[in-house]
Amino acid sequence: MKIEEFLSRLQGVSESGAGSWIACCPAHEDSNPSMSVSVGDNGGILVHCHAGCSAEAIVGALGLKMSDLMKDRPDRTRASGRAKKAKPAGGNLVVGGEVLPSFKAPKKPRDYGKKVADYDYQDASGAVVFRVERRVMKNGKKTFVQMHPDPESKYGWSWGVRSSGVERVPFHLPKILAAGKAGKNVVICEGEKDVLNIEKLIGCCATCNPGGAGKWQEGWGKYFEGVPKVLIVADRDPEKKVDEKTGEEKTFAVGQRHA
Repeated sequence: MKIEEFLSRLQGVSESGAGSWIACCPAHEDSNPSMSVSVGDNGGILVHCHAGCSAEAIVGALGLKMSDLMKDRPDRTRASGRAKKAKPAGGNLVVGGEVLPSFKAPKKPRDYGKKVADYDYQDASGAVVFRVERRVMKNGKKTFVQMHPDPESKYGWSWGVRSSGVERVPFHLPKILAAGKAGKNVVICEGEKDVLNIEKLIGCCATCNPGGAGKWQEGWGKYFEGVPKVLIVADRDPEKKVDEKTGEEKTFAVGQRHA
C-alpha cells in the first residue's frame, strides 16, 4: 500500500517531518493525535501508537492486514515465476508481501508519556465506570487515553472504553443529577481540566464529555432533568485541515462547532 492511501484513511493527519506524520490512532479514543506514521528504509509503512496500541490493532481498526503495510511490489519474478524474496529489513524477511514470523524485528520501547492527571467517570450510583488519563509525551504533545476497571487485569485496569462495551456517561454525572434535584445550573465545557477549574473558581456544577470536541452523545439530555439553565462554554482553538481536492489549507473553529 502507498503511504498516501494509508494516510487518507486516518483522521487528524499532519506532517511532523520529512517522510513522517502524526495522526489520531484508530484503535482507541484519540482526540489529540498520538500515533506516529513514517516510511521505513524498505519502503514499508511504520506505525507507532504512543498510548500503547499494537500495530495489529491499528491496521485491524482500519480493516487492513499487516501485509498492507508492506511496499507494493510484484509477487513473482519474471525469470522463474517463483515467489520473490526481499532482503531482511529491520529484522523482517518479506516473502510475497508477507512477513515471516521467524524474522520478527525487535520491539522498540513504547513511549507511554508521563501521566499528569486522571479523571474518573461515574455512573448515577457513583461507581467508576471508566477513566481518562491526560499524558504528556516526550515531544511535549499531550494525549488522552481511556481505560476501564478490570479486576482480572494485573493493574486493575484495561485499555479502551467503547470497544469493551462500557457505557459512556458525562463527567461528574452524580453532581449533574444532584443539581437537577436542587434546581441549580450546570456549565458544560470541552474538557475535564476546564470542568475542575470552573468548579474550583465559582463553585458551580460543571461537566463535559470524554474524547474532546464533537463527542457529545445523543440522548444525554435526560441527565439534565430539573436543571433550570445550562451554560455552554466554547473553546476558541482552531483546527487546520487541507482540502483533498484543492490542496487549500482551511481553518475550522472546532470548539465553537462542538458547542
